[in-house]
Order: sequence, then structure tokens, then C-alpha cells
Amino acid sequence: SRATTGSNSPFPGLCSSTLSAMFGRTARTLSLVLALPLSLALKECGRGGCLSSETCVSNNHGGERHFSCAPTLGAVSCSDWRFSCPEASTCSVAEGLCRAQDGALGPLLRNERPRAWPISQNDTFCSVVEKGIHERCKCENMDHGAVVKCLAHLLSDEIGFEIEVLPCADPAHMDVELVEESQHIHIKVAGIEAGQEKNIPVPGLSFSIPGVGNAGVDISVLVDGNLDELQLEAGLNACGEVSGQKVCGSDLTKFLPFWLLRGKFLFGHLCNATQTAMVLV
Repeated sequence: SRATTGSNSPFPGLCSSTLSAMFGRTARTLSLVLALPLSLALKECGRGGCLSSETCVSNNHGGERHFSCAPTLGAVSCSDWRFSCPEASTCSVAEGLCRAQDGALGPLLRNERPRAWPISQNDTFCSVVEKGIHERCKCENMDHGAVVKCLAHLLSDEIGFEIEVLPCADPAHMDVELVEESQHIHIKVAGIEAGQEKNIPVPGLSFSIPGVGNAGVDISVLVDGNLDELQLEAGLNACGEVSGQKVCGSDLTKFLPFWLLRGKFLFGHLCNATQTAMVLV
């Protein structure tokens, strides 16, 4: 559900009633829970952050999501990416030991999950999404993402377009809705997940294009990638016939496709922060 919140809320996009339902605690307890991730001084590492006293081994041996942070600075990642050894030492995973240059032995160090990035007033779903939305759109934060509302004027037609971007939902997905009031057209496409690309014809809606005639309108949507680099595209396209051949998009007119949301976005730290806050209670 959509929600609004006061400008001082530590969780933009979550209204006070939603927070109360989520946490079910007193204001004093809630303040303590929200303060935990904000107090950490983090450095970027995969889908979250490591403490300044740790080493990010995110890209070593495929362990970036669960075992990204080695507990000492300059740590050496082992072949088993759950473990690491202190700087200038070697791993002996079979023995469960680290061997220093002088021959001294010590236990393997266990790597930790990256900490979630805090959600702040300057770090919201909309602050991420707004980098890729059209100037005729505005963004509102939601519980698990954002809703982008647009009023597009395209080829003399006024079209309402709403895009719900829900990267932290299970599963992550995008919903789009189109409204054209003069012809009483209302169509919604829900649940577009990662790896899906769709072109959905809009019955009864067409553009008149000089030299071509009428071209049927499609809703074009794409979701691809993961939370660390999620590619999103949502907008309008059209196809018509030219000399008996089907022609679409920019081959019809320079105004197509008309993208209302388009780009690659990083949501991992926001989703991790939201989930961490819920787990802590």
C-alpha cells in the first residue's frame, strides 16, 4: 500500500500506522531499533557495507552476499569463501588454520554478512529511481519501493501512466497501469519480474502518424538483472504498417519509444536496510 510520512521520519515511505503495525513496540523501543544501522560507519561492499576495521572480500570466490566482510584489515580470502586469514598469511582450510610468514599458526577467521545501508532522507527509493524518470513524472516512496506517476502528452494524446517499482517485494517486480480518459481506456499489467520483457497492445488506443496512418499503442516494459543492478524500462511504443511491412518505434517517428522510466538502478542497500529493521524487532 502507498504511504506518506513526515519529513523527519527515519523510514521515508512508511507511514506511522505502518511502522506501528510492523514493530508493535513503544516509541522508545522503535527509536533504539532504527538507530542501530545508522550508528555504523560503513564502507561499500557488495549489497551492503563493512565496518572500517574489516576488509571487503565481496568479489572473491563468489561469496559476496553472505560472507563479504573479513574481520581484520588487509585480510586474505581463502578458497572456501566463508573464511579468511590475517594479512600476509596463508590459508590451510583443510586444517582450519592460518599460517603466518614466520610459521606461527592461528585459527581461520570467519567472514560475516555485509551490514545493511541505512535509509535516510537523502537515500530513498525515489532518490534512486528519479535518475531515470521522465520530466512529466513524479515519484512517491512506498513500503517496498516506489510509485512513479506520469501524465504524458504524446502525439496530441494525454495519457496517465503509473509504474509501481517493488524491488524489495517477494518476488521483486514492477506493475504498470495506463489510463486514457477520453476513450475510457484502463489497462493494468502486474507482476513483471526480473528476466521478463513484454509489449502489451492497448485495445482501442492508437496514434495517427503522418505518412503512416494509425499505429496501435503498446505498453513496453522490461525488468532484468538483480538488486545490485536492476534494469527497468517502462513506457509507450507503437507499431504500424509501411508498404505492407510492420514497423515499430523509432522507425515510425522520432518520438517513439516514449520512455517514462528507463535505467539501471541499485536497490540492494535499501532492501537490506528495510529487511534488517524488520528482523531486529
